[in-house]
Amino acid sequence: MLPSTMPLISATVLHSDENLLILNKHPGISVIPGRGDGRVLSLREHAERYAGGKLFVVHRIDHETSGIVVFCRNAAAHRSISLQFERRIVKKEYHAVVMGTMEGSGEIDAPIFPFGSGRMGVHEKGKPSRTCFEVREKFDEATLLSIVPVTGRRHQIRVHCYHLGHPVLGDRLYGQQRPVGGIERLMLHAASITFAYPHKNDFTVTAPVDENWSRIVQGLRSGREMR
Repeated sequence: MLPSTMPLISATVLHSDENLLILNKHPGISVIPGRGDGRVLSLREHAERYAGGKLFVVHRIDHETSGIVVFCRNAAAHRSISLQFERRIVKKEYHAVVMGTMEGSGEIDAPIFPFGSGRMGVHEKGKPSRTCFEVREKFDEATLLSIVPVTGRRHQIRVHCYHLGHPVLGDRLYGQQRPVGGIERLMLHAASITFAYPHKNDFTVTAPVDENWSRIVQGLRSGREMR
């Protein structure tokens, strides 16, 4: 299945072979079709038009989140990689810019429960959820984190950061001020993924951040106030 001449406007291609199509998703597009305006194509639909055939969804990231999304071109590859996700042996790393200053590294171990209307939250009745984080860079009003979600609950990183009192900048769902910090995009990016692939025990793909992300981070570095 070879790529068509149709441009892929909702993402950039990070890796493509006979089994996989791995994309760097732009923020503001859903991975799969959802409720609402059926005229708005999902990432999968864009990718299938680009690839010229059916693609299998392995995992999802939020509509507002940018970064790595893995699709499989055949059922065998889909079974193999999906099983790795189920066994939690796939390693994912995210970058997030959160409100306020943080220090060092740590782990958030707090159950996540659905509260309805698409909103999740920490609650004792929720499913076990664990997130590890490390500070990469500190700004006057925010902190850039490297985050590894050990479990994969819906909105897990956003909920756990909000639970810590450091919501993700640009979050329109979790935070006292929305969007958090007045930032126009969610500052959450799926930066890398590692899994077993034929002839490669550790197959790693990384995704660069987009220009808008870089512009916002540069503004934080220069000490410009958030809106």
